[in-house]
Amino acid sequence: MILRNDVVLYHGSHTIVRHPDLSKCRGEKDFGRGFYLTTSHEQAQRFVKSSVRARWRRRSNFSCHSD
Repeated sequence: MILRNDVVLYHGSHTIVRHPDLSKCRGEKDFGRGFYLTTSHEQAQRFVKSSVRARWRRRSNFSCHSD
């Protein structure tokens, strides 16, 4: 996202976000529910990596039973 010729904003996400939808945002973030942006490309990349790791941890906590 480019606001002015000299300001570029990044949103770190594991999916493509064409239009921000706050209903898809979780409320337990540092500043509550919101669509977070940063001027730091590196910070956005770090957020993607940490959120993917967190998603993987949540998905890996399951059990499977077979008869």
